[in-house]
Amino acid sequence: MMIAYCSGRRTHKNERENDGEKNAMTMSATCHKGPLGSTFYALQADSETVVRLASIDWSREFSRVCIDHVRGLIVCMSPSWHHEKLGKLIEDVVDQASDALGQFSESFRATRYRAPSDPPGTGLEPDCSFIVGDKVEGYLDALKAGEAAVDDYLERTPPDLVVEVELTHFDRGKAMRYGQIGVREFWQVRVVGEPTEVSIEILQLDPRKPPEPVRTSQILSGLTSRQVAEAVAAVSTARTRSARTEAVSNIVLGKGAMRVQEEQECYSP
Repeated sequence: MMIAYCSGRRTHKNERENDGEKNAMTMSATCHKGPLGSTFYALQADSETVVRLASIDWSREFSRVCIDHVRGLIVCMSPSWHHEKLGKLIEDVVDQASDALGQFSESFRATRYRAPSDPPGTGLEPDCSFIVGDKVEGYLDALKAGEAAVDDYLERTPPDLVVEVELTHFDRGKAMRYGQIGVREFWQVRVVGEPTEVSIEILQLDPRKPPEPVRTSQILSGLTSRQVAEAVAAVSTARTRSARTEAVSNIVLGKGAMRVQEEQECYSP
């Protein structure tokens, strides 16, 4: 689909057999670099066109694909090494933090999510996503039943937490869309200094109201955004898995209660 690779506008005319009318269909395509060096190809069109284009296997060419008929947008990304490294660090931190807190969690990458009412092939694909608690038990039961059961389970089970590590202007409204899909929490990651020096914004999601910025995670037992950022930095320099586990555990358990209390006192959303 060459239109996704270049900038500009194209207009196509198609005849509808039922009434013989000719309808103009306008699509705009752009390409740009993200703040971490990833390449983004964006195609904006009307909802009907996006649904038709969802039948294309975009994932054969791109690592991340968002096909959102509600916003009239298809975004395909070729991630940079920096993007991929941060995504993996966040995945390690969440997995190890949930272990330290005594919670069950399961992580996923390259998984596209949509609401049950959304057209097939559409959906949002975060950098990494997580289920916790009872959803993990359901996933493990599906895993025992085979690949088809897993696909069916993930199709009807939204993740509890999704993470995006490189945000662009195309991501406006994405948090709201995640909430409409059924996601409970959204982490936005931004690099603020060195390659692994980050800030984390935690958004609590509800399909009935706008995303709400909060200081502590509702998914991971009050883990703060500052703790997550500290853990990312610590994990990035740890040479072994045991060292990473110890670093995250020390941050989560050693400072957690005091840090949560301090931040709740000084923060009012």
